[in-house]
Amino acid sequence: MIILSKIYYTPKEYIMYVKANYENSKISYEEMKETLEFIGLKPEELGYI
Repeated sequence: MIILSKIYYTPKEYIMYVKANYENSKISYEEMKETLEFIGLKPEELGYI
């Protein structure tokens, strides 16, 4: 039996790639926001306004 957990791990590299893509204008603010929301973060938590 597999028991699901609400605990998940997001590799730091994933967050680094999202930030780099935004800072290099490869994705918009909205796209970054949606991507971060998928892993339970907000742009404000990473220093973006």
